[in-house]
Amino acid sequence: MTLSFFQKFWSVLANDIMAVISSFFHLGQLLTAINHTFISLIPKIPNPSLVSHYRPISLCNTLYKQILDNVMIAHDYLHFLNGKHKGNNRLMAIKLDMSKAYDKIE
Repeated sequence: MTLSFFQKFWSVLANDIMAVISSFFHLGQLLTAINHTFISLIPKIPNPSLVSHYRPISLCNTLYKQILDNVMIAHDYLHFLNGKHKGNNRLMAIKLDMSKAYDKIE
């Protein structure tokens, strides 16, 4: 389900989602189904006959794949790199545009 689905039906889903997240912080356990990913093969051409004629697409659960989490991780990583500039041991980060590297379905 997409983020727009969760936004549209947040009034219905909010209590259940917040209960799952709260139980994670109190018990340290998360429902295993949240971590499941489905892989689907999308045909690249009409009437595909070989495996190479398909494009694999990962369908991740939206709760598991939150963009905000990635932003926070990137922020923490850049903050760490900013403090590591002593001597000849230097670190760097490279920004990649992953939307150009992979096909996507929206």
